[in-house]
Amino acid sequence: MGVEARIEGLTAKGKRPRARLVVRLGGDVAEYAIRLREGNAVVLEFNTTRREEAERRAALLRAVGVRAEVGRYYHKSLGRDQWHIDVSTNALAAESVHEAVRKAVAEFLQRCREAGAIGEGAYRRLAAKFERGMPEWGEVKFSVKLTEDGAVVVQYRPNDPQSFNKAVEFLLGLGMRDTCEGEWCIVHFTAREPEGGRPGYVYITADGLRYVGWLALHGDERAQRLKEMLLKEAEARGREVRRRLEEYFREGEQWGTVKPPIEKEVEVEGRRVKVRIEEVEAGVKQGKTREHLVVRVKAKVFDGNSEAAVEKDAKFYKASRNMIKGYVNIHAGAEGGREADYIRTAAVLKTLGVESWSRQKGRIRLTGGALDTLMRLEPVCTTLGQCRKT
Repeated sequence: MGVEARIEGLTAKGKRPRARLVVRLGGDVAEYAIRLREGNAVVLEFNTTRREEAERRAALLRAVGVRAEVGRYYHKSLGRDQWHIDVSTNALAAESVHEAVRKAVAEFLQRCREAGAIGEGAYRRLAAKFERGMPEWGEVKFSVKLTEDGAVVVQYRPNDPQSFNKAVEFLLGLGMRDTCEGEWCIVHFTAREPEGGRPGYVYITADGLRYVGWLALHGDERAQRLKEMLLKEAEARGREVRRRLEEYFREGEQWGTVKPPIEKEVEVEGRRVKVRIEEVEAGVKQGKTREHLVVRVKAKVFDGNSEAAVEKDAKFYKASRNMIKGYVNIHAGAEGGREADYIRTAAVLKTLGVESWSRQKGRIRLTGGALDTLMRLEPVCTTLGQCRKT
């Protein structure tokens, strides 16, 4: 069914403009009082002594995306109950509201400006809200800053439960997780509700920022708006803050983009070798004391005129404080001995994009940064539940 909305009967007497907003949805029509209050707040109102009519008009508003509820108060002069609907500026400007309704409210604002009831700057700010639609988190504003060691901190510090719930519900609606089970569960944000006069917090983790980047790339408009808002906030803090935040988003955009076969020529220990990655598998396996994320790679390595088949497991685990560590075993009994096995394994890692590790006798030690790089591989990303909308 089509939606129509229009402004009728504008009057600007007393410098507080008001008019009627008429909304039509199919064959259902209702009108409401629309006003510009002090402080340039736009509100929608309806009052009646008939509850059924109030419920009908509230239902029509909800059908076109406006959050509207019916309230009741006692009208002393009438000596009876009065039923009312009051809709705030943010509820009218929400992106869930049908475009026709938001355009009608923007037209009301334009007429208010023409009548001299609102300044140019305030008009532009409000009109922009209604033209693009406000995101679901409304006026919730995340701060972005850098720690001394260069890590990005994105958090919101709500003082009341309503704001806290709005932020949490929005992130959950994106498929972001604040809790889950298993060692290899990825948490996107952590939160604590305000209590006893102490503000709460909603903190988006590094993986949460990457996930926002991945969602935005794959067409999630809500994630795109959150990304844009965070980048704008970061830019206000300085170029370096924005640059570091953009790195997280780019890393998320790369999740799951690489699939075998992968061919590359790399240099290891001064030698040029060619590598062809033929297969990558990933899975979580329970060891004797902990769960391992195992990334199995099958490849062929060409060194001069020789060709060797390589099958290696990169095993990652979580140490104290959830620090991710990993390793790949090197075997003395491999073709050509331990040194040759190291050369081939290092060449495979470099082909996958891993550039940093430490060498120990019998193994290559990896860090969490190596796993971040391997998230570009579709099997790894899928195993960790990130390359799909949850």
